[in-house]
Amino acid sequence: YSAVQFDKEGRKLASVGMYPDYWLTVWNWESESIILRSKAFSQDVFNVSFSEYFEGQLITSGQGHIRFWKMASTFTGLKLQGDIGKFGNE
Repeated sequence: YSAVQFDKEGRKLASVGMYPDYWLTVWNWESESIILRSKAFSQDVFNVSFSEYFEGQLITSGQGHIRFWKMASTFTGLKLQGDIGKFGNE
C-alpha cells in the first residue's frame, strides 16, 4: 500500500494500493471486510485522508492530482464517487 488512514472514529480504514492497480479501498477493519473499492487514479497516489468535517468523504492526492471522494447511496447501493481537482489557472 502507498497510503493508509483511519477515520476519526477509528472504525474505517482507507488504503490506496500501488502500481499497477491504484485501488482505493475503504475497510471495516474490525471485521476485516471491504466496505467500498474504486480505482483511485492511473498515477502514483501518495496520500489518503478522511474529512474531519464531512462524514463519508475522503481525499486522495499524488503525482499531479487531487481527487475528492464521497461514499454515496445510489439505486444500486453504496458507491465511491470521485471528482478530480484542478491545479493552476485553468
